[in-house]
Amino acid sequence: MFFIHSLQKRVLRKIQPERDVRFMSVERAKNVCFVFDLSEEGISDVIKRITKLMQDKRINYKGLAINLTNNHSSELALDCQILVMTKKDLSYIGTPDPRMIERVISDTADLFIDFNSTYSYTNDYIARSSMATFKVGRLNYENNPFDLVIGSNGNVASSPKEFLKHLFHYLSSIKSA
Repeated sequence: MFFIHSLQKRVLRKIQPERDVRFMSVERAKNVCFVFDLSEEGISDVIKRITKLMQDKRINYKGLAINLTNNHSSELALDCQILVMTKKDLSYIGTPDPRMIERVISDTADLFIDFNSTYSYTNDYIARSSMATFKVGRLNYENNPFDLVIGSNGNVASSPKEFLKHLFHYLSSIKSA
């Protein structure tokens, strides 16, 4: 385990994309990318809600669902703009297959949203690799790649629904540069 953890740290240190950081309000966003854990309770309703909001505001979006469980039933209800990453798409240390994450990290999105409530090397790798101009996360951890972390009761929003509520409150309050 220590060996894998050391390899993960080494890989993460090498990821330092050049990006133009700008605070981005929801009203000004044109492209949004988001990442979430498909096994988290209540996440499917939140993803349906955010995709509906994006469609209503005519914002292009791309999602990446991470499903590391053997339960594939929730994958059936996902939008066609959301890819599903499984264990077979990860290396032995948890690094995602570049072909899986390419469409999420290659474009310069206005917003990158990480819905995950627990630390995962895979999510950290994706968040660090993203070229988004503004990155928002739900979990605060040492050397996190986010420009804004939204949490309550310490360092993490208690539910995906609560995180989404706070996310849109803060992003509606921001005046874009």
